[in-house]
Amino acid sequence: ANYRTNDNVSLVLADIRMLPCSKINADGCLILGRVFSKMLSDKDARNTLDGVSRNLSSGSNVVFNTFRRDDLVDNMTKEQAWENNNFKVVRESSTDVKDRDTGYMNISMNYEIYNKDTGGSVSASETFDLKGYNRSDIDRIKPDNLDIIDVEPNNKRSTIFFNMKKV
Repeated sequence: ANYRTNDNVSLVLADIRMLPCSKINADGCLILGRVFSKMLSDKDARNTLDGVSRNLSSGSNVVFNTFRRDDLVDNMTKEQAWENNNFKVVRESSTDVKDRDTGYMNISMNYEIYNKDTGGSVSASETFDLKGYNRSDIDRIKPDNLDIIDVEPNNKRSTIFFNMKKV
């Protein structure tokens, strides 16, 4: 692992599934984006939460989001569009569900980005594996010293936000 520290912030550059025990005693941890959904096994997710917990001081929080397993297939297999004054983005997605019980799947996304001012467009695509998690999954895999204190499942996308406190 590589450490970077100043008076206010400490960064640990490492595979989040194998965080070393450090002397940081962090006041909090924020796991952003699709990181947690890339934990394709319960073991990876458990190792991640164990490693984060080892590096938090007592009373500190870890906040992360992930895709909800129950909504993942429905949300990812339809066309979605977003737009503002200048651009429109259209995403078409398809899924290959590897294991419905665990939410493990492969997703292919194709994007078309339209510039309303010029009439031009750009295409992009991505394919990746991910796994969705529900609250019951996190309850089952979390270490005993992390308590779930808040869950925000009510948003327009298929994500769920967790706020956990180290006890």
